[in-house]
Amino acid sequence: LTGDDVTAICVFRGQPRDFPNRRAAHLLNFNGSPSLILEHTRDNQCVGALVSDAQNEDQAHSGGVESSLPTVDEPVVSAYLYSSSTNRSSLYLNSELVGESQAPYSPSIRSPKYIGRSNEADDYFVGDICEILLFNSMLTPEQCIRISTDLMENYGIIGTESEPRVLSGLVPEED
Repeated sequence: LTGDDVTAICVFRGQPRDFPNRRAAHLLNFNGSPSLILEHTRDNQCVGALVSDAQNEDQAHSGGVESSLPTVDEPVVSAYLYSSSTNRSSLYLNSELVGESQAPYSPSIRSPKYIGRSNEADDYFVGDICEILLFNSMLTPEQCIRISTDLMENYGIIGTESEPRVLSGLVPEED
């Protein structure tokens, strides 16, 4: 049973060169309508979304967030957080927040979960799925970053160095 809030964290290494005839490869598919999905696309994107067979386009694709994956040949830690109770979805890659969206519809459904493929034969994943963590709640950003950082350390993933942020109104002391 999936509740109104879900967090899916997946460590994977994809092989985008093996996408000759398909658009996407599902890492995780909650197999229902609605179905929460986490996928690796042919153009090396990571996508998290809630999809359904609803006639309304907004309901058919809710909370969609996507971002480019690193081009290095190492595993990636992807965390997709979906919360209809707070109307927010977030995608983290290697502990960095890469996108957010609204999430107005509940993913609540009792269904088997597919790992590495969808309920359609063409959306199978080619690569390594190293680890999956599922939570029937939305983790806080701090929890998500901590778990992602621990997984990165465990799998030897080197994070990207972010530029330091300058807070407005602060002026460095002059010597």
